[in-house]
Amino acid sequence: MKYILLTLLCTLILSVGQILWKKGVYEKNFDTVGQVVQILFSVPVMIGIFLYGMATLIWLYVLSKNDISSVYPLFALSYFFVMILSAVFFNERVHSSNIFGVLIIIVGVYICTRS
Repeated sequence: MKYILLTLLCTLILSVGQILWKKGVYEKNFDTVGQVVQILFSVPVMIGIFLYGMATLIWLYVLSKNDISSVYPLFALSYFFVMILSAVFFNERVHSSNIFGVLIIIVGVYICTRS
């Protein structure tokens, strides 16, 4: 159970990192090298990179204690986390097809991790 919770934490951290990256590039131009460098060193992008590093350390620990085939399916829950976070922070619309798809993913994760 501990490793499932750590994997879920890892997935949530990665999802927050994605939201920060989206915030960092939102309505930005990638026309010049200077603009790209400015985006890469923006606060949201840098925090997102830091979160990815943290998640990687957690993931490496989880992998050292589990079969990858038993914990990796939990990463599919990132679809759920990103759907919720993007609706909250970017007012993105969540369509019924998104909800249905995420429900299928949740059922699939449950089936894969039951043992």
